[in-house]
Amino acid sequence: MLPGAVAVADSKSGPSLPELTQPKAVPVKPVRAGGAKKTDDAAAPWKAPKVSWPAAGSAEVDLAPVPGPVGKLFLSGAAQVPAVGSGSRRAGKLPVAVYTAPGKAAEAPSKVKVSVAGKDAARKAGVDGVLLSVGRSDGSARSGSAKVEVDYNSFRGAYGGDYAARLHLVELPACALTTPERAECRTQKPLQTQNDTRAGKLSAQVTTPGSPAKSAGAQAAPAVAASGGATVLAATAGDAGPTGDYKATSLQPSGSWSSGGSTGAFNWSYGINVPAVAGGQAPQIGLDYSSQSVDGRMSAANSQASWIGDGWNWEPGFIERTYKSCEDDKAGGTNTTKVGDQCWFNDNATMS
Repeated sequence: MLPGAVAVADSKSGPSLPELTQPKAVPVKPVRAGGAKKTDDAAAPWKAPKVSWPAAGSAEVDLAPVPGPVGKLFLSGAAQVPAVGSGSRRAGKLPVAVYTAPGKAAEAPSKVKVSVAGKDAARKAGVDGVLLSVGRSDGSARSGSAKVEVDYNSFRGAYGGDYAARLHLVELPACALTTPERAECRTQKPLQTQNDTRAGKLSAQVTTPGSPAKSAGAQAAPAVAASGGATVLAATAGDAGPTGDYKATSLQPSGSWSSGGSTGAFNWSYGINVPAVAGGQAPQIGLDYSSQSVDGRMSAANSQASWIGDGWNWEPGFIERTYKSCEDDKAGGTNTTKVGDQCWFNDNATMS
């Protein structure tokens, strides 16, 4: 039999590799490190910031809507009503501004009265901040809504613990201005507050109750009359903020403490729960504090704090493996050369 013909590929039509292209260089420039310059806090002695609490006073704010610019859509008939609203309007010399939020023009009163109470009145109401009231003064009995803005730059450094970042607006009952000694009159209702720490301003949407209606020969209730049918607000600080929680920690039953005695020391310990392990050999972990470890120090002693804080102590133990000189470990071993190395003392580790 004759073998069949074998097809051979044409060398002219065979696959070819693409030509290599040289990369094009792109001009570059060195990037300089940016950011704010670091200030040396220890270069100058610390000085307490100036604090000025707002004085008592009242002012009236006109919130009549101002027509905004008429756009092309309104002129062509595509828009039915031009945009209306009011910008931020300050209440006289008070650190309070009132304005109509976008989309809330129909709910806003035409005039509001803003009153700021003195520091003593605020302290009696349980407010360590600014106590104020906002109510409509246009004679309407219908409740409205407006946005209230409080400028706290003059007292942002009154307290520590990042006091400015923890500020927010709360609402109090109207009787907080008349009978602040009653516990129910000091109840605070937190409002959804926007805190601009850079500008030093708090803002929140607030309901402005209508003017109290008076019947013939009758007068309004004393509590309502004192507040003028207004919403009582306060700018005060909470326990926590974006930079941390500053709430005071209490001695809970989960910890044990002792004090007095002949030494006069205060000792406190707090046990920490650990997960169970096989064999029941779970370690016992606890934090211990002793005031004596701080009181007994002198200027000539090492005043360095422990790794968990001044006065605290925690020794969780360790796992130890011991060694000995290889010169002393030649019995039964393969090391016959004199060396200065260390060899295992045994194969077991010691847990202390």
